[in-house]
Amino acid sequence: MEESYADDLFLELAGETRRSMIQILAKGDEKLSKIAETLGISIQDAHRNSSRLVKCGLISKKSDNLFFLTSLGLTVAQQLDSFEFLSKHNQFFQTHTMENLDPKFIRRVGDLANSKYAEGMGPVLETLKRIAKESEKTIDIITTQYPLDTARVVVEKANQNIHIRYIFDHHTTVPQKEREELLKNTSWRKHISNGIVKRKMVKKLHVCLTLTEKEAILFFPDLKGNNDMVSGFFSADPVFLDWCFDYFEHMWNHSDSFDESKLVMT
Repeated sequence: MEESYADDLFLELAGETRRSMIQILAKGDEKLSKIAETLGISIQDAHRNSSRLVKCGLISKKSDNLFFLTSLGLTVAQQLDSFEFLSKHNQFFQTHTMENLDPKFIRRVGDLANSKYAEGMGPVLETLKRIAKESEKTIDIITTQYPLDTARVVVEKANQNIHIRYIFDHHTTVPQKEREELLKNTSWRKHISNGIVKRKMVKKLHVCLTLTEKEAILFFPDLKGNNDMVSGFFSADPVFLDWCFDYFEHMWNHSDSFDESKLVMT
């Protein structure tokens, strides 16, 4: 891309109205009057901004006066989700990091755009439990902590033959007494031996998540690399779930065998 065009492109994308027009047209062709109505702007404003997008090669107009995204515009629209997500949660990402993720997942951060933000121990734990309770097929978990309330739900799901996969790291903290009591009164060991429950381990986790076939919640570490499981993003959006599923599979395929001696008992 020529530098002069890059300057023009970023200038056009700096306008919120023009970005919104691109996002509207990403859903389908539309008349200018309908775009103006949707955005709550005058037809004159819509015409002025659409002309700039046409000049930049992002949109064009058909003979029936319907505007549409060009091939370039469609590609740009797919990238806007990443900027919108990071912009919306800019304060969060000033104190949290993705720098240790495989670059292919950072490039797909726009897939997380259609999500909600949960903050605080109470809301996060309730979301974790709800997601686990509503599973009917699988629960995949990457974690450095062992919340007992959630663990009890997961144990019950294993009793229902819901398949569970865990990925821990060498710093995963476990309340030893409570965990032993929980496992003593369940068929957890049996579920491990028959493959209902599978576990793996890595030296250091950079993302935590709980994922089912219906919904997921995702946690990023703070700037020091410590996993922050009291603020995260959750969604049932299929694109969000695809990101989480692909990340879990990537980690599962790059994990070692589970070693209980590496857990940190408290």
